[in-house]
Amino acid sequence: MSTYSHQPENFNFFNPIGFKFEVDKLPTVNFFCQAATLPGMTLGETIQPTPFRDIPTPGDTVQFEELSIRFVVDEEIRNWLEIKDWIFGLGYPNSTDEYAKLANKNIEIKPKGDRYSDGVLMILTSNKNAQYKVTFQDLWPVTLTGIQLDSSVAEVDYITADATFQYTIYKIERLIGEH
Repeated sequence: MSTYSHQPENFNFFNPIGFKFEVDKLPTVNFFCQAATLPGMTLGETIQPTPFRDIPTPGDTVQFEELSIRFVVDEEIRNWLEIKDWIFGLGYPNSTDEYAKLANKNIEIKPKGDRYSDGVLMILTSNKNAQYKVTFQDLWPVTLTGIQLDSSVAEVDYITADATFQYTIYKIERLIGEH
């Protein structure tokens, strides 16, 4: 069998700027999102003991990495505050009123409660068509970077923030092309 018989049909490279990220609870973050990472995963292993040497075998648990995004902070810091309020609502840092405030947002309430939201990462082709839809189920924020203010800079470098999220699972659905 020749190596030339297994050549790819599509010679276009994956375009790292072709994506769109959306989370129901974060409408202003969605618009300003500049980077998103499709999380990796790790399959655990089990050791099978033998008299000669222990043999690693595939485990039965998949561990998912966190979902990470970077976004430009808008002038009114609304998008940063959306994530901050969600984290405060989940962690009750001052009172249970903050959790109630999270629950009263006009967001469709999922069966598991208002603590979670689904997220969607659309991966686009080089022609800007949606090729894959990655759905993150039961997403919630776990970290949000701070905002550094600095009057000593020579030119304006707009502020970005990073956020990471945990989720139950993600599913990838191919929208166009061969499967």
